Amino acid sequence: MQPANLPALEQRTTIFRPAPGTVQRFLVVSHDLVALQVHWTVKTRLCVGDERCPACYQGLQPKWLGYVAAITSNGVPGLLELSAHAGHAWSERGGDLHNHVVEISRPNKHVGATISQCERRTEVSHTVWSNEQILDQLCRVMQLPRLRNYLTNELWMQAIDTAAIAQLRLDLAAPSTAS
Repeated sequence: MQPANLPALEQRTTIFRPAPGTVQRFLVVSHDLVALQVHWTVKTRLCVGDERCPACYQGLQPKWLGYVAAITSNGVPGLLELSAHAGHAWSERGGDLHNHVVEISRPNKHVGATISQCERRTEVSHTVWSNEQILDQLCRVMQLPRLRNYLTNELWMQAIDTAAIAQLRLDLAAPSTAS
């Protein structure tokens, strides 16, 4: 009998959320921003929108969050979380900030993170995360179904919606609306 090797554990995904009163620099390694509507219940939960969302049904307003793949100045990869304000600044700069160094600042706890500086890096980064990879990592963090478990993106999206609804119902202790 051969001894079994332990499978490698996936590297943990870090969500970078600048603390109030801080300024941080990141190298952006994705072309696009992945935008989500979320609710804060017990933790950040995905909003599935329309009448199917238990949190919207109870009158909780969704919040817009954007995510880009980024690397810290120390070389730590992860996802940079952007506020709606920073998302607008992102789109005003033309959208594609791959291989740019962005400086993110957050003046205080009442203001979301904003892009305070942006410069194109001279040496080219060959690391590029796709939107699908970013969403898959967000699903991992939010404990939603992962892409690798589904044959098509359509089935994956349906599974994400179903799981997100279940999470919100549990968090809100909402009665089931199924007939």
